[in-house]
Formats: sequence, structure tokens, C-alpha cells
Amino acid sequence: MLGLAVDPDYEENNWIYLFYSVAGEESKQHVSRFTLKDKELDLASEKVLLEIPTDRHCLPQRWGIGVRPRRQPVHHRGRQYEPF
Repeated sequence: MLGLAVDPDYEENNWIYLFYSVAGEESKQHVSRFTLKDKELDLASEKVLLEIPTDRHCLPQRWGIGVRPRRQPVHHRGRQYEPF
């Protein structure tokens, strides 16, 4: 997991947003919305909002996730670091 954000209306809709690297051979990351209820993450509730192709063999990048007031998830990309 690379990031987590709680929906501004969480108490009404129980939504959280996760930014994570997808397991498997294909190199990609997801920003997804899930339902979290009674301290249980409902994996079947996943709605992929953004799929990002990546290269797992490249240099690390900085990323972040947040939620705007009207339940608009936002993901931020920082710059890639170059070797010395």
C-alpha cells in the first residue's frame, strides 16, 4: 500500500481510498475505492478509479493520495529521482 485516504462523508458511506501496487506479473498501480465497515475491508466492493502503468525496475517515485471536499480522489505524482 502506497497511500490511504478517508472519504469526507465516511460516516455516511464508509468509503476509503487506497493507492497500491497490484500483485502479479503486470506492473501497475491502482487508486481504488473500498467500503470499510465494522473494521472490515470489503474487497468485493473495490471500484478501481485509476490504473497507472509502472516499471517496477526503475527508480523510486514519490506519490500521494487525498480526497477533495466533493469526494473527488486525487493522486499526486512527484518527480523521479536520478542516480548520482
